[in-house]
Amino acid sequence: MFINLVFDPNFPIENVEKNQFRIDFDANDTIDNLKVIISLKYSDLDPLFYDLYLNDKRIENTQKLIELNIQEYDILVIKAIGGQCPSCILI
Repeated sequence: MFINLVFDPNFPIENVEKNQFRIDFDANDTIDNLKVIISLKYSDLDPLFYDLYLNDKRIENTQKLIELNIQEYDILVIKAIGGQCPSCILI
């Protein structure tokens, strides 16, 4: 299953690419696992410093993607928790 993601335009780190990107991910995995995969794409981007949102609603880290009924056109938004994310650097 391909997941479409984009960093929130107000994400506090300038060197994080703000363009939409896709990740191939197992629908039975949790949001926590997806956050780890996203973090592997970036150096020092700790999964504890951001949340994922679908349709402006925060997604619980324990939810499985299959439970969210994500459609092909849906985009998950990556937002920093509290508007801060220390030392996020694009690899």
